[in-house]
Formats: sequence, C-alpha cells, structure tokens
Amino acid sequence: MPGSVETVIATDMATDLKEILQLKLQTLADRPYNEMEPIITEILTLMSTSSCHSSLRQLGDDLPLSLLFDVVFSIPNPSQENCQFLELFTKLLSYTTPDVLVTRFYNELIKCLCHSHPEVQNVALSQVVRCSKDPSAAAEMMSKTELLTCIIECLAIEDINIAQNASTVLKNLGKDIQALHVFISQPVKDAIDGVLQQGDIPRLRMLELLAILACSSYEALLIVSRSAFLDVLLNELNGTDILVKLNCLELLSQLVETKHGLLYLEEMGVLLKMKNILLNQAEDPLGDFLTPGLLKFFGSVGSHKPRKVCKEYEGILDLIFQLIQGNSSCRVVAIDTLGVLGKSAEGKRTLSDEGEKMINCLKVIGDYIESAVVDLRIRSLNCIRNLLHVEYDEATQDILGITEWWYRTLSRDTVHILVGICKQPFQDLRCNAQNVIQTMASQKWGQTELARYPGFVEYLLNRSTEHDKEGRESKFMIVKTLVESPTSQDIFGNETFLKFRRYFQEGPFYMVAESSVVFERST
Repeated sequence: MPGSVETVIATDMATDLKEILQLKLQTLADRPYNEMEPIITEILTLMSTSSCHSSLRQLGDDLPLSLLFDVVFSIPNPSQENCQFLELFTKLLSYTTPDVLVTRFYNELIKCLCHSHPEVQNVALSQVVRCSKDPSAAAEMMSKTELLTCIIECLAIEDINIAQNASTVLKNLGKDIQALHVFISQPVKDAIDGVLQQGDIPRLRMLELLAILACSSYEALLIVSRSAFLDVLLNELNGTDILVKLNCLELLSQLVETKHGLLYLEEMGVLLKMKNILLNQAEDPLGDFLTPGLLKFFGSVGSHKPRKVCKEYEGILDLIFQLIQGNSSCRVVAIDTLGVLGKSAEGKRTLSDEGEKMINCLKVIGDYIESAVVDLRIRSLNCIRNLLHVEYDEATQDILGITEWWYRTLSRDTVHILVGICKQPFQDLRCNAQNVIQTMASQKWGQTELARYPGFVEYLLNRSTEHDKEGRESKFMIVKTLVESPTSQDIFGNETFLKFRRYFQEGPFYMVAESSVVFERST
C-alpha cells in the first residue's frame, strides 16, 4: 500500500520518542530539583525539532504524563526559577486530548489545582479551559464534582490569572442548562456559597460569574437564582463600600438589559427598590458616586420599556431633567440616560408627553452642544442623535413631527452649529456632529434643512476635510443615507443626487488624483 513504509517509520519514531521521554522524565524524577535544568533543556531541544513534533502528535494520549506529574509534585518551589520545567509541563499536556486528560489524569489535575504554587495552578487551569470547550470532556467534568469544586474555589485565589481562567472554565460549562443544575447541587453549591462568604474581591468574582450565566436565558436565570445570588447583590447595596456598590449596580444593569432579566427583577420588586435608592441619593453625601450607576440601571430598563421608567416609577424622569439642567457631576450620565429613553418610538411619545419639561431640557442640551466643555458637548450630541433617530418601520407622521419639533427646539440655527462643529479639528466632536447630521439625513424634514444650508453640499462632497478613518466613514454614512432615501433626490435635485451617488459608489476611502506640475528653473 502506498505510504505504508512511511507509516511504519513514523510509528517507530514515535515509539522511540516515547521511550526517550520515559527515560528522561524518570531521570528528572530521581534527581534533586536543582540538578534538573540540563535535562529539561535537553528535552525541550528535542521537542523543538519538526520530526519530534509530528511524533508527539502521533503519541498524543500515550505520552508518559504520569512521570511528568510525579516531577511536578516533587519540585518544592516551581516558580520562575523553574520556568523551563513549566514550559515542558505545558507543552506535553497540550498534546493530550481533553477527554483523556480529565479521565485518566483526574486526580493529578485536582492535585495541581490545589497546589501551593500559583504557577502550577495556572498551567493546570489553562488545560482545564481547553477541556471545557470540548463537549465530551465538559460532560465528564460536570460528573466529577470534586474537580468542579476545586475550580470554583480558584475564584477566591488572589492571583488574577488563576481567577480569570477558573471563571472562563465555569462560563464554558455553564452554557449547558444541565450543567447549571449541577452548580446548585451539593457539594458544588457549598463551594459557591463559600466563595460568596469570603472577601469583597472573591465575592464580586462569583457574583459576576453568576450574573453572566443568568443573562443567557430565563431558564438559566431561574436555576442560578437558587444560589441566592440576587439577595447577595441587593444586600451589597445596603453596605458602605462604594466600589462594591458600583460593581453590583453594573451587574444588575447587565441583567436588566435582557428581557427575561428585566421581567424577573420586576417580579421580585427590585425595580421599586432601586427607584427608592435613586431618589434618596440626594440625602446621601456619597450620592454623586452611586447615582450614575443607578441612572445606567434605569437606562437599561428604559431601552426595553421607556414608558415604564417614565410613568410607572414616578420621580425618575423629573430627576433626570433636574440633573441635566443642573451642575451635578451626574449631568453627563443623565444626558446619556435621556438619549436611551427617547431612542424608540415609544420613548419619543412618552417624553413628548412631558411638554415644557422636555422642551426646556432640550434647550439646555442645545446650549451644551454649542459652547460647553468637550465631553459634555460629545455626550449631548450623542443624546440628540438618539432622540432624533427613527427606525424605518416607526417613521409615522407623529414620530417625524416629534423629531422635527425637538430639532427646532435645540437652537435658532441648529444646522449652522452642527456643520460648524463638523469643520472643527477635533475628531470626536466632528464625528458625533456628523452622526447627528446622518440621522437628520434619513428624514424628509432633515433633508430639507440640510439642502437649504449654504455650502452644505460642497462640504459633504469635499473629501479633503477628513484625514482619518473614523471621519471618512462617518461622512460617508451621511452620503449613503441620502443615496438610499426615497425623498432626497427630489429635495437636493437630480444633479446633486448624481454626485452623491458617485461619491457613494467610490466608497469612503477614495482618493482624488492630483496632477503634479514640475517646474524647471534654469541656472
């Protein structure tokens, strides 16, 4: 058979390599750790050859790993001084298939995870991460609660790399609903509770993991909730550590961004509790630190149900208006939150019902866009972009009427201000102003405003105004929006529309060729 000779040769080479490795690793196991370096160097040099690499892949699960683990447990201090051995340890483990690693070397992995030195724990955990991505190995790991318990306890270890690797393993395993049931069974649940009862950092790591798992589905949330993690999160908000509170608010905001998370938190009365905390922050000397996180939380709620935030939880919208028009450090977050609340059609109608309160707020935001500090101008521009944004299937007459009225409320000459910002040398400001103009360009009234403004078409078609990727792309999006609009050709005229279409066809990074003239001077 063709290739049979080569196969025999390869097999013989793999057999020889296995014998060599067994001999070398046995020698390592018999030597004092301070005499190991020359042998380790010899093995690594041998492994670096291409022929050895092929043989190692062929050997795979037949590698003499038992001897390797024996050496690991014999070294008193496998630190950076023994980094060559750790390299050897990592390389040889990587050639073993995941399911063999978690079955045949189950006890050795547990011993490594419980090792007194983080370097060994890290090597073992990096291999466990690999195993957690393999369906067969992952199923095997979920059936071995001692291994799972060790991984969970690694979240409490100070070394950030160990904790991150442990978290990655648990996230991978937690994608399977059946695996989540194991998480809340004994003795695994006891391990989770043990980490939750430790210091702030381990507790927050565990809470973050549980929140991520709960975000995946409603069924996952119900399972994870049996760990009482929600109670722990809410209890932290009653504490005195502001950083812990902020982290917990961030986790609750992530959960409420999912529809099932919002439904669950509402059923559990969490939204009402959060509203009361927010409205009472004025009496708290540290309120300015916590208010941004609370506003972000209700912004996440409002991205799904803006009317609920504005109408059912009375006082929140008035606080947002108050913060925007005041001089609080929370002003920029309040502006962000208003933009989130008003992005959808439901949000626009809800905010429009506020009448003069909304109008007065828009006038203040218009002033910020024109003359505030840079960050406040950028956040205000982004807010207005959201407020003026209209999805195609939501472009009813009343919604378009609301966006036009809000636009005209901002300033006496808003388009002049926006185009002026587009010509400034500050990229962040320029691109955010262009984003607002793009939103205007998607609506008939906005196209009319832009077409009437002297010099706008010339500015838009002049590619030399933008020199960076972001600026060219944001300007191109204005042109793209106009080309794809069914009304822009009538408003701008055929000649201008053809120029827009050519610009669009050439793409955002088209460079206009310049002819060069060479002048020769006689001497």
